[in-house]
This record gives sequence, C-alpha cells and structure tokens, in this order.
Amino acid sequence: MKMMMTKRWLTGVAAAMLWGLAVAAPPLAANEHWITGWVCNAGGEPLPYANVVVLGTKLGAIGGEDGSFVIPHVPAGTYTVRCSYVSFQPSTELLKIGSCGAQTVSFVLQIAPSHKPVMHECGVVSGRIALVEKHAPKQVKQVAAPRFALAQNRPNPCNPATEIAFELAHRTRARLRIYDPAGRLVRFLVDETLNPGPQAILWDGRNDRGRAVSSGVYVYRLEAADFVETRQLVVLK
Repeated sequence: MKMMMTKRWLTGVAAAMLWGLAVAAPPLAANEHWITGWVCNAGGEPLPYANVVVLGTKLGAIGGEDGSFVIPHVPAGTYTVRCSYVSFQPSTELLKIGSCGAQTVSFVLQIAPSHKPVMHECGVVSGRIALVEKHAPKQVKQVAAPRFALAQNRPNPCNPATEIAFELAHRTRARLRIYDPAGRLVRFLVDETLNPGPQAILWDGRNDRGRAVSSGVYVYRLEAADFVETRQLVVLK
C-alpha cells in the first residue's frame, strides 16, 4: 500500500514542505541539484522559519512551519551550508553536490550560551529560603570592531510600527526585506550601499503597495556581502 502525502509549495525564499518519506522539489536543469533538510532543537522539536544559506552564494531558504527547507537550483560542487535561528547557536555542514539530484542534511541547533537560564543556589536568609543568582566574574569591556549583525526589532510585538537595527562590518550593499510566513515579499526596506557601523530603519507596518499588513508573524532578512541573517517579528493589532 502506497503512502499518500500532501505537499504545499511556498514561493520566493520560503521552503517547500518536507516530511517523512518523500521530498517535493521544483523542476531543475540537467546540471542543477537541490539541498533539502530539517531543522530542530536538541529535543527533536522542529524550529519553524529557520534561516539556511549556502555560504559564498546567493542561494538560501527560510524553513517551513515544520522545520523543513529546500534550496533548489544548486550547481554541482562543494559548499558550506549554514543554519541559524534566533537564540540558538548557528551550525554549518560541508556538502558535496555531485550527480545525485538531491542532497539531504539535518541541523540540530543548541541554545546559545547567552540565552541559557541563570543558575541559582539556595540559601537561608532570616529563616526564609532565598534564591541567590550566581554570575560569572566581571570582565573588562573592550570596544568591539564593526561586524555584521541583525538585531531583534523593537518593539516586538509591534502595532504597527517597529524599528529594525543592523550593523555592517564595512561599506557594502545591503538588502533588508520583510516576508510573510508563506515566503511572499511584503516590503523592500533597504537596497543601497551603506557605510560600516550601526544602521536602523523604521517599518510602518505597510507593504510595498502602501497597505497596512494584518496581524501575524513575519520574517525579516538582511543580506550584506556574504552575510545573511533572518529574524522573526510579530504584528499584533
């Protein structure tokens, strides 16, 4: 008995849905291939809308709600594939794309150290139980050199305006776009060459046609030089 599966396609940079025994993939040329996979945490729970990019190229995808992703139109060669997700440590895999039509890779992401819970020790103060936070020894702060970074929007959730901040390591062309959960382009916020250092832009909660977007989860993506990062924001009206 054959197992029937329902497949749903997403447009733009969004990934096609992937689950179980089969992977749906778009039509490809004879010399093209695709990379498919799944993103989860250490407990095996899927991480929706993860950002997966092929370093050194413009290829990449935003995962689906079930943590799956597909990157089509990949020429044969050896690539480093990077997966990132907010509050988790990024992970990379080295893939060799050859004659096989599809290459599958799974990412299991670990929580970033800065987002792990603070450890406490229990003590007694005036006959009462108290929790005392244990902090690491203070270190001398050093001025950090400019780097590529994409910050979480503020405020989040927003109603409807929010500020998106990012940083550039050097003068380069930057592209900042907002997508809906289905991967459709909502707004092109930045597409220009900018100087190094911190940058910020205000999104008014409208799409490229000037219409206010509805409540929901949206994805914003920064591309600058070889840096690609994706984060999520929530519009709550």
